[in-house]
Amino acid sequence: MPVQNFVIISLSPWDFEYGSNIRDIALELSQKHKVWFVNIPVKRSEVFRKKKKWINSRKEVIRSKKPSYQEINSNCTVVTLPTLFESINRIKPKRIFDLLNQLNGKRYAKAIEQMLTEKGIHNYYLINDNDFYSGLYLPDYLSAKKNIYYLRDYMRAMSYWKTHSERIEPLLISKYDITLANSTFLAQYAAAFNSESYYVGQGCDIDYFTDHTPPQAPPIDLASIKGEIIGYVGALNSERLNIDLIEYIAQNNPSYQIVLIGPEDSGFQVSNLHHISNVHFLGKKDFSELYAYMYYFNVCINPQNINEITIGNYPRKIDEYLAMGKPTVATHTISMEPFQTVCYLAKDKEAFSQCIQTALEENTSSKEQTRKQLAQSHTWKNSVHLMTQYLNL
Repeated sequence: MPVQNFVIISLSPWDFEYGSNIRDIALELSQKHKVWFVNIPVKRSEVFRKKKKWINSRKEVIRSKKPSYQEINSNCTVVTLPTLFESINRIKPKRIFDLLNQLNGKRYAKAIEQMLTEKGIHNYYLINDNDFYSGLYLPDYLSAKKNIYYLRDYMRAMSYWKTHSERIEPLLISKYDITLANSTFLAQYAAAFNSESYYVGQGCDIDYFTDHTPPQAPPIDLASIKGEIIGYVGALNSERLNIDLIEYIAQNNPSYQIVLIGPEDSGFQVSNLHHISNVHFLGKKDFSELYAYMYYFNVCINPQNINEITIGNYPRKIDEYLAMGKPTVATHTISMEPFQTVCYLAKDKEAFSQCIQTALEENTSSKEQTRKQLAQSHTWKNSVHLMTQYLNL
């Protein structure tokens, strides 16, 4: 297979603190191809914010008027462009929004084209990771061999994006050459606007969860928690997770210790969960620390809400749970159905509570091995191989 150039744009910058699918895809692609990962430009409203750690470095690039290059490996380079976007998400009139969005698109394309010229790149594939606003006009102004939309979240259901996303994303999908989705639900959704829409699965950093030496003792903040540990790891987002379900499990099973690891949004921060003695918020942990916590979980859970955001969302954390062989209970969604042979799926709070009890009672070393084997098939290597097959590479 000849070496190709891939230019990647994304809603998630390379230095996004929680990691991202597209970063893993970029690294896997760079095993055989050249990858140019373009950080999303700063918006004008973000210039004076101190909340995002990466803003200052972006401002320095804008002041220099030259792109910045960070070599990740010999085939993968992160590019930060000296480009400033207008802040448009809160603009409601369609005409004004569209004019400013097109202006952003022109700026983006011009900066990318200048970078490509500087690097002597003439033939390339463009991958757009879920950026349906600033990526909308790039096919009009750039000359990629193929424009590829990577769809990994049903963003149009999220309140932040709702004003224009229902109109803009279908338009983008129809404009791009192909859409590659990480869930069957999202592939079916995209196919309504572009017949060249395919499911390519999802990957997981399997090695991290399988190559560890078992810890000698629990982390300090976990060591004092005694009893069956029912654990969740990930962002505690009240749009995605069912707070009432977690409360029901805790109150109806006082012997269970519900351990929640991850940053809380405002919904979780003000919830009654903080007043229940067997619910423990351990806060955000570095990725490198997660194995030591999950090792001591008796059952792992994914207590999702059922809504437009979650129904088609690929549950990446499920692969992580299964890679460690953990008994896993999750809300029954379309995207969870491929896992139903190795996970316990529940449609209501009573069933969820019963599934946890069953998972505790039925666990065996044989079941643990079966879970690990399934997780081993969900690698970025396999997912990216599917992507390249659909691109005829």
